[in-house]
Amino acid sequence: EVLFTVSSDPLYSHFIVLPTNEDPPDTILHSNPKFWPFFKDAVSAIEGTHIHCTPSTEEQQADRTAKAF
Repeated sequence: EVLFTVSSDPLYSHFIVLPTNEDPPDTILHSNPKFWPFFKDAVSAIEGTHIHCTPSTEEQQADRTAKAF
C-alpha cells in the first residue's frame, strides 16, 4: 500500500523528481571500488525516505523492520 501511494498521483507528481542523464552518481558510490561495480548502472534510488506508519494490532507481527522493531 505504501509503495502504491508513493508511486501514484498526487504524491508522485508533486514530490518525486526523477534524475536526468546530467545528474552524476553519488560521490560515495563513485569513489568506492567496493560499491561502484554494483551501482555503476543505477539511475537513482529512494534515499533518506522515512514513511511513518502504524499497523493495526493484527498486522504488527508481519510489519517488522530489519532491526526487529
